[in-house]
Amino acid sequence: MNKKSLVIEINTEIRDALIEEGAEDIYKCIQCGKCASICPWFQVGTYDFPVFRFPVETALGIVASSEEKEELAEEVVKIYRCVGCEACVDQCPHGINIPNILRAARRILVDFGSYPETLKFIVLKIKNVGNPLGEPREKRADWAKDLNVPRFSADIEYLYFPF
Repeated sequence: MNKKSLVIEINTEIRDALIEEGAEDIYKCIQCGKCASICPWFQVGTYDFPVFRFPVETALGIVASSEEKEELAEEVVKIYRCVGCEACVDQCPHGINIPNILRAARRILVDFGSYPETLKFIVLKIKNVGNPLGEPREKRADWAKDLNVPRFSADIEYLYFPF
């Protein structure tokens, strides 16, 4: 039997950036698996998103650390699989907010130029125009033209800001 050695490249840059973003809770993870038991990915019978591994992989500095382009692409896609429902937070005995950590990981990975291929055009539109639709800023309020929504002024009491 031929044994393969496992070499893990530690990416402290991403780990340290995540901790700066508030991911220090990763060190509280005891790998109990309660987050996985409630995760929608596990509910549908797929294990493509091992939510319980993320805190430890982050703590070890092996998140998105592969040197191989295809492996790195798979790692990045896994980070984007979280739907952000936060059910795992309710189940976690230490209250680790994995969705928040994953959102921070996404921001950091975009800064490093790593994101799923499917988001390439959206990221380019945000960088170039400032919004994911690629529309100019001047057209931002066009949706409200026929609704008689008043423009913002200093004396306005409420401001509607759609997300």
